[in-house]
Amino acid sequence: MPQPSLKPQDVVVLAKLLSYEGGRPSMAQVGVDLALSASEVHAALKRLAASRLISNDLNEGRPLLESVEEFLVHGLKYVFPPKRGGVTRGMLTS
Repeated sequence: MPQPSLKPQDVVVLAKLLSYEGGRPSMAQVGVDLALSASEVHAALKRLAASRLISNDLNEGRPLLESVEEFLVHGLKYVFPPKRGGVTRGMLTS
């Protein structure tokens, strides 16, 4: 079975989990807050738990702050490297 890898929306879900004070709301509420479906939130929580960025209990799913800090400071740029494209025609954007 292949090892699940993090997706960009997993980082968004992780950041949203950090913003909640107290207990984590339902997956449906997290999905509404992020404009994701509850199943996408559930899959993100499973991948985050497999990566040891949140506690393994999906009902609680509290972020492990030391691991999250280390990942955001040192690991994020290696997981999602920028892909530079060639020169194209079009309007410049900021």
